[in-house]
Amino acid sequence: MINNVESLNNNIIIGEPILNKSKIVFKGENNILFFDDGITLEDTAINFLGNNSLVVIRQSKHPIKLDLRIYNDSTFYLGKECSMNKAVFCVASEAKNIIIGDDCLFANLITIRTGDAHRIYDISTRKRINEGRSVFLGDHIWLGTGVTILKGSKIHSGSILGANAVLTGKEVKSCCVFAGNPAKEIKSNVVYNRQGSHGLTPDETQKISVISETEIEKFIYKYNEKEYIDFNNIDNDISSISTGEKRLEYLKERLFKSTKNRFSL
Repeated sequence: MINNVESLNNNIIIGEPILNKSKIVFKGENNILFFDDGITLEDTAINFLGNNSLVVIRQSKHPIKLDLRIYNDSTFYLGKECSMNKAVFCVASEAKNIIIGDDCLFANLITIRTGDAHRIYDISTRKRINEGRSVFLGDHIWLGTGVTILKGSKIHSGSILGANAVLTGKEVKSCCVFAGNPAKEIKSNVVYNRQGSHGLTPDETQKISVISETEIEKFIYKYNEKEYIDFNNIDNDISSISTGEKRLEYLKERLFKSTKNRFSL
């Protein structure tokens, strides 16, 4: 049904996800929605509220849970094997982009926005002071319950934001923990893995109190000049591409084939 071109009003859907209590709405034209194979949308709403935007959702064994609102000339990219406890609320507006890497973990009540709802001006200069900016998350990021990521934020691979953290326009280096409002670094040189801890017995807790050298190496992200992809370069490249078709080709070439430390700094 979602591939019925006659009902899409000059918009394109590529791929056939399973929709479970989910909906896709187009209120503009010349938008592209791309899905990898084998994707399930659960409690998801994808709303195109403008023209000439692109949404890319990569493969995951986990159900994808999003409340996405995307406006004109914006791009939303969700990498492979991301998982969400509840729908992540995302707003891509002001022709800016949200780029999320692979293997990211989202708790409940997460918000990601590239702009503010209203305009703020400096009285003395009459210039606007809250223009939208793109948001970037690297690979293997963990956002705790209630985290808010606002315009201009850049989070490099392997980092964690603690519960209710609010990050605005800051850069988070790899393998760090940020917390608070406004979010600040509280710990560096740390890693996390996805295995749950809630059901552990005392004996199990003791067994995992130290992680093996082989295991911890999987989660250590560090800068590698040959692999590194600068978030700013991606943003500039995407913003310079006029059509969704060409942006999709760019993302396929640039992001579909990943290396471990591409977003590590």
